[in-house]
Amino acid sequence: MGVNWRNLSVLIGAVVLAGAWISQGQADSEVVFPMPPGPLYVKECGSCHTAYAPGLLPARSWQKMMNELDNHFGEDASLEEPERLAILRWLTDYAADGPNANMLMRRIAASIPRGAAPQRITETPLFRHQHDEVPAHIWKRSKIGSPSNCSACHTRANEGRYPERECASRGIEPRQGARPAQAHLPRPKVSFSRLAVRAQESSSALRS
Repeated sequence: MGVNWRNLSVLIGAVVLAGAWISQGQADSEVVFPMPPGPLYVKECGSCHTAYAPGLLPARSWQKMMNELDNHFGEDASLEEPERLAILRWLTDYAADGPNANMLMRRIAASIPRGAAPQRITETPLFRHQHDEVPAHIWKRSKIGSPSNCSACHTRANEGRYPERECASRGIEPRQGARPAQAHLPRPKVSFSRLAVRAQESSSALRS
């Protein structure tokens, strides 16, 4: 019996595409953001709150924030100018739309309306999507206090790491029946049948 090379090529293509899609999902679940080098950023910005990953906001948000440090959410967080400029440079370099942005960060930037410069990470589409299954009473726990206290659940947030499994290990579980938290923005679901169609289309294109 002869081999149907056309069907075999379609099957191989579907398997390759499925593997790529699954591996991307696994990588997304390990949310890791690049962080500014050296201790200055964590020292100055992490002494009062979590040293948030710059990739959680676009550059324009950080520029606005760093230009208004004398009224930083009701507090005077002013810095010496050399330190302010150094931190601002890192924030813009590692921002969601910066030159060091990874795929997740670029999707974060795309989810924020053009021209908008949100100041609160907790109000961004990514944060809301990730945490929409967290019961309200969780935020009121004495060791958490508010949704902005990332380090209470993500113990390595100052390193730019936000693995969801850390929350479960600290006794924070989704509501019963709630959609599992996703460590990425919503994206279209792709079935294996659609993957096969894509592979077939690619195969046809190569033959033409």
